[in-house]
Amino acid sequence: MKRKLACMGLTIAMCMSLCCTAFASAPDSIDEALLKRGIPQQIIDRMSDDTKEHVYNNPSLEYGSSMCMSFNEETGEYSDPAVVTPASEHIPDDDLDLTFSFFYNTNGNKINIIEVTFDYNWNNLPVFRWSDPIAVSWDDEKLRFIPDSFRKKDYVQYRDDDTGLLLAPKLKESSQSPLSSSEAGLSWEANLGGHSPIMTTVALYGNAIFELEPQPELVPLKSIDTTIHAKYVHPQAAVAMSIAVPKFGEFTIDGSGFYQSMAEAEYIQKTLR
Repeated sequence: MKRKLACMGLTIAMCMSLCCTAFASAPDSIDEALLKRGIPQQIIDRMSDDTKEHVYNNPSLEYGSSMCMSFNEETGEYSDPAVVTPASEHIPDDDLDLTFSFFYNTNGNKINIIEVTFDYNWNNLPVFRWSDPIAVSWDDEKLRFIPDSFRKKDYVQYRDDDTGLLLAPKLKESSQSPLSSSEAGLSWEANLGGHSPIMTTVALYGNAIFELEPQPELVPLKSIDTTIHAKYVHPQAAVAMSIAVPKFGEFTIDGSGFYQSMAEAEYIQKTLR
């Protein structure tokens, strides 16, 4: 009897421990923690779980600002919301939401890293589903890319046509290398391609993260005042397209065919006292 009670006690303790661990990392708890760190609720709502968990697990990251775009595939138009700050208004939803966010690591009272996170989410699934090129450009006189800091993921979610069941999201593609890079920028792509003959696609979304650091001659950096540019291309034909960044703020689209594109720039400013 004592052995049974001991086993029951151990089982209960293990269950309590597992439940507590799961609750501690629950999405609602992560959202609340990020909100307390100054990230606007509308930005948290646009972030993928991967991005949220990354920021949550790196408490040294300080939120700066975000750059948001919303795209309508039918009209080819995109909205250009004002720079998102904690006091900003609701960001309109459309077919596609694009969100670039900028974080600072200022340990040691100096700007060590500017971390860029990117999230895309198709609220209404696109008619044209191939690979959408994405690129970011920075002032290479002030910043440089940290090698091996890039990683991106693309996800798809299906509904089983036979059972009607909504399946768990599936990782379509994962990469730790940009498609191209230069002193002033890098590019990658959102993999939207592929169809299943027995399942219906219900969601397409993904994310990317990379880091920039001050040029060596500027270290220790106490203040940054610059602009970061971004471009997103949505091809409307099954042709290979890519974006190159020949110099700061300049994008070159490689490949022929019809496409729609969006561009935005974000002013970055941070001063340490």
